[in-house]
Amino acid sequence: VAPDSGFVIAGYTESYGNGGKDGYLIRTDSNGDTLFTRTFGGIQDDEFLDVIVHAINGGIVCVGYTRSNSVEADKDSYMVLTDAGGIATGAPTIFGESVKEDVCYSVRELQGGLLWMNNSTSYGAGGLDIGEVITDINGAPFWGIYTTNYGASEDEIPYSSTLNLHNNFLVCGYTNSFGY
Repeated sequence: VAPDSGFVIAGYTESYGNGGKDGYLIRTDSNGDTLFTRTFGGIQDDEFLDVIVHAINGGIVCVGYTRSNSVEADKDSYMVLTDAGGIATGAPTIFGESVKEDVCYSVRELQGGLLWMNNSTSYGAGGLDIGEVITDINGAPFWGIYTTNYGASEDEIPYSSTLNLHNNFLVCGYTNSFGY
């Protein structure tokens, strides 16, 4: 929900854009009427999986993955920052290593920055591991790329995250490494 009680929706489209899947951003007013739509991406697949409206400047933060910036067509974590009108405010921020899979499933606003919750084969214990990326508001990393990884030899994916009242990260997803 946007500050004016409208909605910001992000996902992907194969109907518009540059080819394959393109990140798709929709902004509506409080009645659900479309104010604008925007597409982001290149000739390969680019998909948004989460979106927030920045509390300080009203800009929009979209995260997901891109294949358009990779020689090997692997997935790299992807963030697009826009102004309140959905116009990109700079180049996308991309994390990941070649021939690896890195996908950002969730983004949350921190005081002075952003928390990305990713899965990654570029970093971690093996398989797809959950990783935290903490950046400034423009997407530049604060403390390197991954501050913590959670997982073992199998896959873990963080579908959603939030901060509680004590500024602890709460993550919801699944694991194939632990349990039955």
